[in-house]
Amino acid sequence: MGVLRHLTIEVWAINDVRLMLQYAFNLFSHNSPMTENGYNEEEMKMVKETKKIWSNNDVNITATCIRVPIMRAHAESINLEFDRDVSEEEVRFWMIARFANFRHECAC
Repeated sequence: MGVLRHLTIEVWAINDVRLMLQYAFNLFSHNSPMTENGYNEEEMKMVKETKKIWSNNDVNITATCIRVPIMRAHAESINLEFDRDVSEEEVRFWMIARFANFRHECAC
């Protein structure tokens, strides 16, 4: 957090912004080692944990973990695909029933 605060002040204080090495105001892959399949360890953790929580090894999951250097926030975006038609209300009901901290914000 201190590095982000320092670099944010530095970026706003100078006109010479070097994007290649700049931490503030950039996105970058999660800072965990890459695995042989091209995913980083945090992405694979999401895949494995979801299968474990849902008790379903057949669910197909892809994950992208990107660091967004901001002061105090955490977010997760999930895209769901189903093998049958479902309504948005049905999905919202299912997610709320299973995840106490689920919060729906439509980006429609």
